[in-house]
Amino acid sequence: MDPDVDKHYKQKYFPAGGGGGSLGTKARHDDFHSGYSVEEYHPGPTPHGGHTDPLTALAQSFASLEILSIEPEDPERPCYLATIPDEILLHILLHLSLQSLSSLVHTSQVCKKLLSLSQGEASLYKALCMHYFRHFDPPGTILSRCVKDYSSDWRRMLIDRPRIRFDGCYIATCHYLRPGAGDSSWNTPIHMVTYFRFVRFYPGGRCLTVLTTTEPREVVHSITWTGVADVKGVSEGVWTMSETGEVEIQVTGPRGYVFVKDLQVRWLGKTGD
Repeated sequence: MDPDVDKHYKQKYFPAGGGGGSLGTKARHDDFHSGYSVEEYHPGPTPHGGHTDPLTALAQSFASLEILSIEPEDPERPCYLATIPDEILLHILLHLSLQSLSSLVHTSQVCKKLLSLSQGEASLYKALCMHYFRHFDPPGTILSRCVKDYSSDWRRMLIDRPRIRFDGCYIATCHYLRPGAGDSSWNTPIHMVTYFRFVRFYPGGRCLTVLTTTEPREVVHSITWTGVADVKGVSEGVWTMSETGEVEIQVTGPRGYVFVKDLQVRWLGKTGD
């Protein structure tokens, strides 16, 4: 598959100068699919210095089309998704996104209609923001922050605003060098020791931390409140996060010592998880 198929499509049907592609200055309706009209998407001014990722730009170009539908790869086979109303498709995309945001990105790569629904529907991203940020702010504060800080762009808020994930563990791989014992003073080995720090956050400000040399694949599935008894090096703690994504973890260790750990949550430029 050509990775630049979206660019070829835009160049053919939406030339930059308004000039003709192979179909002239305006594409014919019968060259597109039928049965869909975008109603909720109203593109506005782009926040954050006018930055628009290529996927959003492509979805905006589809939003101006009057007719879109889902068609099977094999025309001889039926496509049941094509018979589902858009409102139900949005509910399916919402439940899919609640399980994994990366699944929403993968779904948008299936066809133009799913791309337009998954990238252009403000109602979908509003529901996702209300779900993922409900542990940090009440609904009224989330709404006011979206209007004030993100120019009412719910998708940009979901991508740019720092948040903690509660569906897995954060893992830090650490190394240090330790001198070993040799047969003579001329040959002293140096050992590199690798250990791991695990943090699992929970809503309400609680967390579990683990310090161990065991490989992540043997530990990560046991870091829960029910399975933590089988893991060594576990400590309970509390966490707080600032508006800029600075996370502070306080853990009570052996002999009553309190350890403070600082983390920084940042966006890596990916539209997935």
